[in-house]
Amino acid sequence: MTARDDLSQRVVLRPGAVPIPAWWPHRSRSALLEAMALNAAEVGFVNSRVEDVVVRAHASRRTFYAHFDNREQCLLAAHAAVADDAFMATADPDPQVALGRLMRYLAAWPAHAQLLVGDVVAVGPAGQARHEETMERLAVRLAAWAPDAARARGARGDELAHARFGALARLVQRAVLTGQYRTLPRLTPVLTELATREDPSA
Repeated sequence: MTARDDLSQRVVLRPGAVPIPAWWPHRSRSALLEAMALNAAEVGFVNSRVEDVVVRAHASRRTFYAHFDNREQCLLAAHAAVADDAFMATADPDPQVALGRLMRYLAAWPAHAQLLVGDVVAVGPAGQARHEETMERLAVRLAAWAPDAARARGARGDELAHARFGALARLVQRAVLTGQYRTLPRLTPVLTELATREDPSA
């Protein structure tokens, strides 16, 4: 089993530093990304200072600014890494397998879950655009799991795919925003049904 097969594997770069996903590069940039995600999840992006991030990552301000121009860029980069993880998790053609992997990943990494469902919008227009782009990409992936009849409806099929994804995303968002991360894997059956049912309103 590789690190990417188990999306909960962790690596700690040095004692006391934040754990990072085992498949992220084992270097200071990854530690800074994880520290930013954790800080934003705990105190909000507005209250996350560069100093807080570098202390948490066991890095220096010099190292931070060698990788990022500012904290906004750091949060956007953290979101990009988490979005890549989400696409990696959902790459399986079987929706139950894919959604199960995604839910286990989000349960194992609560700060990533918060970043994916909305924390990135705190950056402003750039964050809002990034969030929308990510949600669109995930909706397109969900559309591939829809029944053939739904995909054959053309524009209406596309609208149905977005409606399905909206319902799915809301269930996940509610669990994340109420801190019920451990319950996420239990959502897999209902999320799979939403993704694959012929008529999602039935």
